[in-house]
Amino acid sequence: MRLIDPKPVLKPLQSTPELKPLQTTPVAPQSLSEQESKLKSTVQQFASVLYAEMVEEMRKAGDDQDDDGNGDGAFGGGDTSMFMSLFDQKIGASFAQQNGASLATALYKQLSGKLEAQDRSEGGHP
Repeated sequence: MRLIDPKPVLKPLQSTPELKPLQTTPVAPQSLSEQESKLKSTVQQFASVLYAEMVEEMRKAGDDQDDDGNGDGAFGGGDTSMFMSLFDQKIGASFAQQNGASLATALYKQLSGKLEAQDRSEGGHP
């Protein structure tokens, strides 16, 4: 029986590569209106995805499912799963685009106030 030497064999480093400072290109500061426009688009997309997930989960809960997880209800089966996924996305986008007291509107109001406060603290326009 051959024993393994418990001492690890370490070789000293020959040389250390020279570290250079990270070079970045400066990003032009965006105006408050540009930031608000991006924020509006982002919260709309977030709400769309959230609503689509919610619709998908509600649909799944309503499907009659076999032991293997395949739905045999009106919207079940492997052939329709891609169609239903696209349908859920479209419904989610439709919900997110509605005006009023929607999630996207509430998120936008909450986050745009923070943008304005940040802009004021950085010396932007009052």
